[in-house]
Amino acid sequence: MKKILISIALLYVGIFLLSAQSVYQHGRLNVQETQLVDSAGKPIILRGMSFGWHNWWPRFYNTDAVAWLADDWKVTAVRAAMGIEPTGGYLTDSVLAVTKIKAVIEGAIEQGIYVIIDWHSHNINLTEAKAFFKYMAETYGHTPNVIYEIFNEPDEESWAEVKAYSIEIIETIRAIDPDNIILVSSPNWDQDLNVVADDPIIGYSNLMYTMHFYAGTHGQWLRDRCDYALGKGIPIMVSESAGTEASGDGTINYTEWNAFIQWMEQKQISWFCWSISDKDESSAVLNTTASSTGNWSEADLKQSGKDCRNLFRKYHYNYEPSRIYQAMAKGRRGEDLKIGVIGGSITAGYAASTENKRWANLMADWWETKFPESSVTLINAGWGGTGSDIGVHRAYDDLLVQNPDFVVIEFSVNDSEGELATKMMEGLVQQLILAESQPGIMILMLKQDNGTTAQASHKPVGNYYQVPMVSFADLIDAQVAEDGISLSSIFVDGLHPNDVGMNYIANFIKERLDSIYATLPADAELPEVNTELPVPLIATTYSNTFQFFYNNIIPYANQGWEIASTGWSTEVAGNQIDFKVMGNAISLVYTQNDDTFRGKADVWVDGGTKTIIDAHMTDDWGTKYSYILVQEGLEDGEHILHIKTIEETNTSGHYVHIARVLVAGNTGSAAPIALTSSYQKGVVNKALEFDGTESFDPDGETLSGYSWTISSRPANSTAAIQNATNSIASFTPDVAGEYVVDLIVASGFNTSVPAKKQLAIKATNAIPVPVAGNDTLSALNKYFKFDGSKSSDADGDALTYKWVLESAPEGSNTYIMKDDYVKPQCKFDMEGEYIISLTVSDSIDVSEKDYIKVTAKEGYTGLVEPDEKNRNQLYLFPNPTSGSVTLEFYTELNQPSNIQIFSVIGSKIGEVKSLPKNVGWSSLSINLKDFTQNAGIYFIKIIQPGRQIISRLTLQ
Repeated sequence: MKKILISIALLYVGIFLLSAQSVYQHGRLNVQETQLVDSAGKPIILRGMSFGWHNWWPRFYNTDAVAWLADDWKVTAVRAAMGIEPTGGYLTDSVLAVTKIKAVIEGAIEQGIYVIIDWHSHNINLTEAKAFFKYMAETYGHTPNVIYEIFNEPDEESWAEVKAYSIEIIETIRAIDPDNIILVSSPNWDQDLNVVADDPIIGYSNLMYTMHFYAGTHGQWLRDRCDYALGKGIPIMVSESAGTEASGDGTINYTEWNAFIQWMEQKQISWFCWSISDKDESSAVLNTTASSTGNWSEADLKQSGKDCRNLFRKYHYNYEPSRIYQAMAKGRRGEDLKIGVIGGSITAGYAASTENKRWANLMADWWETKFPESSVTLINAGWGGTGSDIGVHRAYDDLLVQNPDFVVIEFSVNDSEGELATKMMEGLVQQLILAESQPGIMILMLKQDNGTTAQASHKPVGNYYQVPMVSFADLIDAQVAEDGISLSSIFVDGLHPNDVGMNYIANFIKERLDSIYATLPADAELPEVNTELPVPLIATTYSNTFQFFYNNIIPYANQGWEIASTGWSTEVAGNQIDFKVMGNAISLVYTQNDDTFRGKADVWVDGGTKTIIDAHMTDDWGTKYSYILVQEGLEDGEHILHIKTIEETNTSGHYVHIARVLVAGNTGSAAPIALTSSYQKGVVNKALEFDGTESFDPDGETLSGYSWTISSRPANSTAAIQNATNSIASFTPDVAGEYVVDLIVASGFNTSVPAKKQLAIKATNAIPVPVAGNDTLSALNKYFKFDGSKSSDADGDALTYKWVLESAPEGSNTYIMKDDYVKPQCKFDMEGEYIISLTVSDSIDVSEKDYIKVTAKEGYTGLVEPDEKNRNQLYLFPNPTSGSVTLEFYTELNQPSNIQIFSVIGSKIGEVKSLPKNVGWSSLSINLKDFTQNAGIYFIKIIQPGRQIISRLTLQ
């Protein structure tokens, strides 16, 4: 197959930094349908300030004032309002007018922001306007910064008159400047967009229509007019607005102003506020103390000035690439990196031949290669068969709690197109924006072989939050065609990519990372990371979610439902279970499969509409974890979730299993979780210690109370728990037998589900006896095995072991591997005497120490080679390991051996074939990180003709 190469141009996905240097980021603007877009065709919202009439407030028309607005107020555009008719306006002093307007234009160009050249007249002055805009187009038409506003708030003119005037000005500009945006006014002070929509100007590109609002006067009716116009394909820009009355004065109507702001943000409409002036009216943002050249203090700002500045800074989105830059900068400094992925079965690695061939692992390789001094950890939160609906609720528990530095989100083949997919993807992005570790964010969009994908529902989120998107769905067809292979050949089943498909996915992401890395600034120049959310695209409900499992919520009522570690279940129709929760949206995760005993249940919130869930499905591929949104849009406060099995069924049974209860929005505080050991042995009249210090509150709140109680005890027992309200309590049992102890913890108003501890109390207990073995000799740097198997307990209780290296020759680095095993081992690295102790415990009493002295000598051969019994053991050193490990094993036949490596759940992750075949002891070194990056327990298997040997290895 050809080498997979993708041009950076193909992978450009648009990074929407609406900041100073905005023009350098976005280039010349265009109009697509009703949307203002940048040179790459990506939606963009301009947010800026309009200067007041130049003839009355000329002192602010200078490059320094523009620079201050760009740098401190974070505007991405300004509007130069050139007065026409009033004294000092263009008609009476065109030289002053042009000079002032050009100062603002030049300032905007210097700052890399956009500028509206506003013909600020309420009347038609056709000849003068044509001459002015001809000059402006000739002077600035070649720059991508300028936008022409050719009429301001027509008052008496009809749309026919405004339209005829506008066409002549448009033709004048287009004869010179064919591309830059032209803003056309609407009648009645830029408010009759509905009239324009019924008779728009046609035949010209890159036209938009202006709307002006003053929140103290205008309201929903004006937004309705605009929605009508948008629905008919009319692109809108709000080139002037304020929170005051239409006179420019009066009180600020924050309710309507906020409604307009949210509406504009949701519709992705650019907006400008009025005005940079010190006029004695509330819409003027400056006091008379304000400098002409910026550098304004808070005292220089009127209330509207403070409000406008806060709005621009709030909507100064700077999510990416600043966050990805931050992760890359950590790597450049050699700091540890955590790379996270969350998605479905493709992310989990289904169909990849080995773990290290998953796209996530291959993508993590980019970070390891680019930053070799950093330790890179991959956090794979893929869960097969689940979408962003479950993903948004589990993101914290499965991913964010580990503080990743960079995260890729993948749900486009598991989600179905629609608002739910957009809403849930928005919630995931919002949670990442708010996450404590400030991770870099990227959205990966996949597709099935048949083209099925939900990327149309995910792209609006990426565009709105300026998050880089890598679309495998868009790129793969051209790439496989170039490589001369079929699309179907990179899938195993039309859905899951094979190793080749995984490689394509990873390479697309790597190319995107390369393009970002190429622009990585020096540490001192890294952009600030924004951790505030904008007005949402759809909602903020799913920016905060929580999961309830069997162990962190107590049912409000329960009729016949069993509670187990997997959740809640019942086999009987009519059984009901209720949960009291807080949240604005309440959902469930329930299981489905093709078992013939599965049934249905009604689910509803409070007195709301009932929805039926069906625990049976016809697909036979196993158990599916399914999601249902029971109800959203709920008011703040407590709600009751009801689940009741019903008679209706498609099978012969009524079994329903609920795995999780999910809440989102204002979820209040989560209940704390009580933790203590589940089993403890003891003896009558001997104090036991109960430890609840591992209990915690998921919200991070301090636990306010502990309560230890005895819920079951033998007859005649009257013993009480001491310090029963402390994290550590004590109990002296007075009667032999079985006890059950409950621990409940509290935080705030919430209490935990009881953690239960079983006590097995005996009348007497024999102290166990340790046997460490006889003093002996050992060779250097060869395995020496201790044997504590002759230790004993007269009562027959199971023993635990603890070996301690008490003394060693000075300078020795010897340590005991698996020092809690009955037969641990070590290698002695220096000649001399080593004293090792052994203690054993039956969980009631701990023995005295027994000692063994081992004298290590160079060249000693008496115990170099293990005896026949030990030939059936695979020795691993070191164990635990950070990667490299040495294997020592015995070969009985003159035939090759194979090594296989398995995860703790039994999945094979790697294999090494054709090992040495000589009879006798062999030694081989491998690096476990060639097969996996995930810390945990693994099993190494030696396969030889007629036998297999397995040992456990811990990867740190």
